[in-house]
Parts: sequence; structure tokens; C-alpha cells
Amino acid sequence: MATRSQTMQVEGLKELRAMLKGIAPKETNNAMRAATFAMAKEFVLPALQRRVKEDTGDLKKTLLAVRRRGQPGVHVSEVRGGRGAPYMLMLEFGTSRTRAQPFIVPTTEELRPKQAEIYREQFFEKLRKALEREARRKARTA
Repeated sequence: MATRSQTMQVEGLKELRAMLKGIAPKETNNAMRAATFAMAKEFVLPALQRRVKEDTGDLKKTLLAVRRRGQPGVHVSEVRGGRGAPYMLMLEFGTSRTRAQPFIVPTTEELRPKQAEIYREQFFEKLRKALEREARRKARTA
């Protein structure tokens, strides 16, 4: 039976945070938060492209990545949808009268092997930009 929730988790973030804590703790934390959000955004477009052919556009307007407040040091982002398209779960899992037309679960499974690579690219790009901003800020004040 299909579940109503799909989760991806990146291993090794605690070790990475500990390693970078002495270098740039604020920038590292912000880069991790931004990379987590960017990873969720990477999910939205492939999920929408996999959607059924007779899409009215309501689902496109409502499926989006959002940041969620987690425990300190734990960055959480979700992909949500539904306000304008309450039928999203009915499409994904089917009903007693209609067959399932999944687009969320297959996209999650397709991205699962790539998640570490996506996160790594996003994290180092965000960290590089944050360190460049900090260096420019320090140069201006010096």
C-alpha cells in the first residue's frame, strides 16, 4: 500500500557541520539551510513534468517548496501542494472510482540516488557565495 508521505534524508550533515564549524559557523549553517531548501525545489519541476496530460494548471500553481522550522541545527524543507488542488492525493493514490496517477512517489524514487550529489552541489555553491559576501563585507569595512 502506498504511503502519503515520502522522505529523503542526507547522511553525514552532522559531521560536515562539525568540520566547518571552526571556519565559518554562520555561513555554514545558512548554506545548509539554503541547500536543503534548494534540494526541495529541485523536486518540484520534475514532479510537475511527470503529471497527467489533462492538467488544468491548478496543481502547478500550488505545488511548491517551503521551509519549515525544525529543531536547532536541523534544517527542514517540504514540498507541499493542495490548497488550490485538493485532489492532489486523489491523483497520486487513486480513489475507489479512479486509478492512481502517481507523480510524487516516482519523482521521489527517481531523485533518491541523486540526492547526495544535488545537496553537495547546492551546499558548496551556497557556501561559496556566502563566503564571498562576507569577504566583500569585511573588505568594505577595512
